[in-house]
Amino acid sequence: MQSEEELLDHPAVSNRLFFPRDPWKTPTFPVKLGEIELGCFRREFDKAWPWVIHFHGNGELAENCDEHIASLFEHCGANVCFVEYRGYGASGDRPRLGSMLADGVQVFEALEIPAARTVAFGRSIGSLFAIELVSRLPNLAGLVIESGIAVPHEHWPIDEIAANGNLNLARLKLRFEEMLNHREKLSRYRGPLLAMHTRNDTLVPVSNAERLHEWAGGKDKSLKIFEWGHHNSILEVNSLEYAETLKKFIEDFV
Repeated sequence: MQSEEELLDHPAVSNRLFFPRDPWKTPTFPVKLGEIELGCFRREFDKAWPWVIHFHGNGELAENCDEHIASLFEHCGANVCFVEYRGYGASGDRPRLGSMLADGVQVFEALEIPAARTVAFGRSIGSLFAIELVSRLPNLAGLVIESGIAVPHEHWPIDEIAANGNLNLARLKLRFEEMLNHREKLSRYRGPLLAMHTRNDTLVPVSNAERLHEWAGGKDKSLKIFEWGHHNSILEVNSLEYAETLKKFIEDFV
C-alpha cells in the first residue's frame, strides 16, 4: 500500500497541477537538495535591503520572473530570489507536491538571510509554498499572496486525479486536507499579510483571496482587489497600483 506521505508526490497529482518547461538560461542561484538541484535565480540589489522569496505560478519559470519582474522588486526596495520548482527549468527531479512543500526552507537557508528581513511571496499555485514557508518559519517578516488558492482540494478535481492515478479518493482528499490546510496554517500565522487579486479572475475566483485574508491570524493584514485584469494579466494591467501596493507593504513591515 502506498504511504500517505507519497500520495501528494504521485505522478497523477503532479501531471494535473504542474506544467514544467525547459530552461533557456543558466540559474544564478542553484540550491542543493540532496542529490538534486533547484535552478533558482537571485537578485541582490542592495545588501541593506530586505529579501523576498518568490514562488511563481504553475505555467511560469523562475527565469522568466527574473527577466520580467525583478525590476518590480528593485522598485519596492527589496532583493529577490525566484524559486524554481522541481522539474522546472534547470531543476532536477520532477514535480512532487508533497516533497516540494519543504523546499522553500532549503532555499531560505541557502540564502543565509535573516528571517526578520524576509517576505514570502506566492502567486497562484505558489501561494501553497509561500503559506507553507511562513508556517514553517513563523518569524518571517511578512507574507504576500497574489491570485492565491484558498482550498486546494476544492480548486483541483481530486476525483479525476484519483481516478487517473488509481488512487483511493478518500485517502487522497484527506492528504490534501492535512498537508494543505491553509485555514489552519494562516490562523497560526501572526505576521503581516497582503492578499492581492483581481475581481475578474476566472481561473482562481476572488473569493479565494477573501477567505485567505479572513483566515490570517495577525492584526496587520490587508486585501487589495484590482478592478481590472485577469489571472494572468493582474500585474500588467495594474502595474502602477500593484507596484505601489507591494512597495508600501514592504516599507511598512520589513
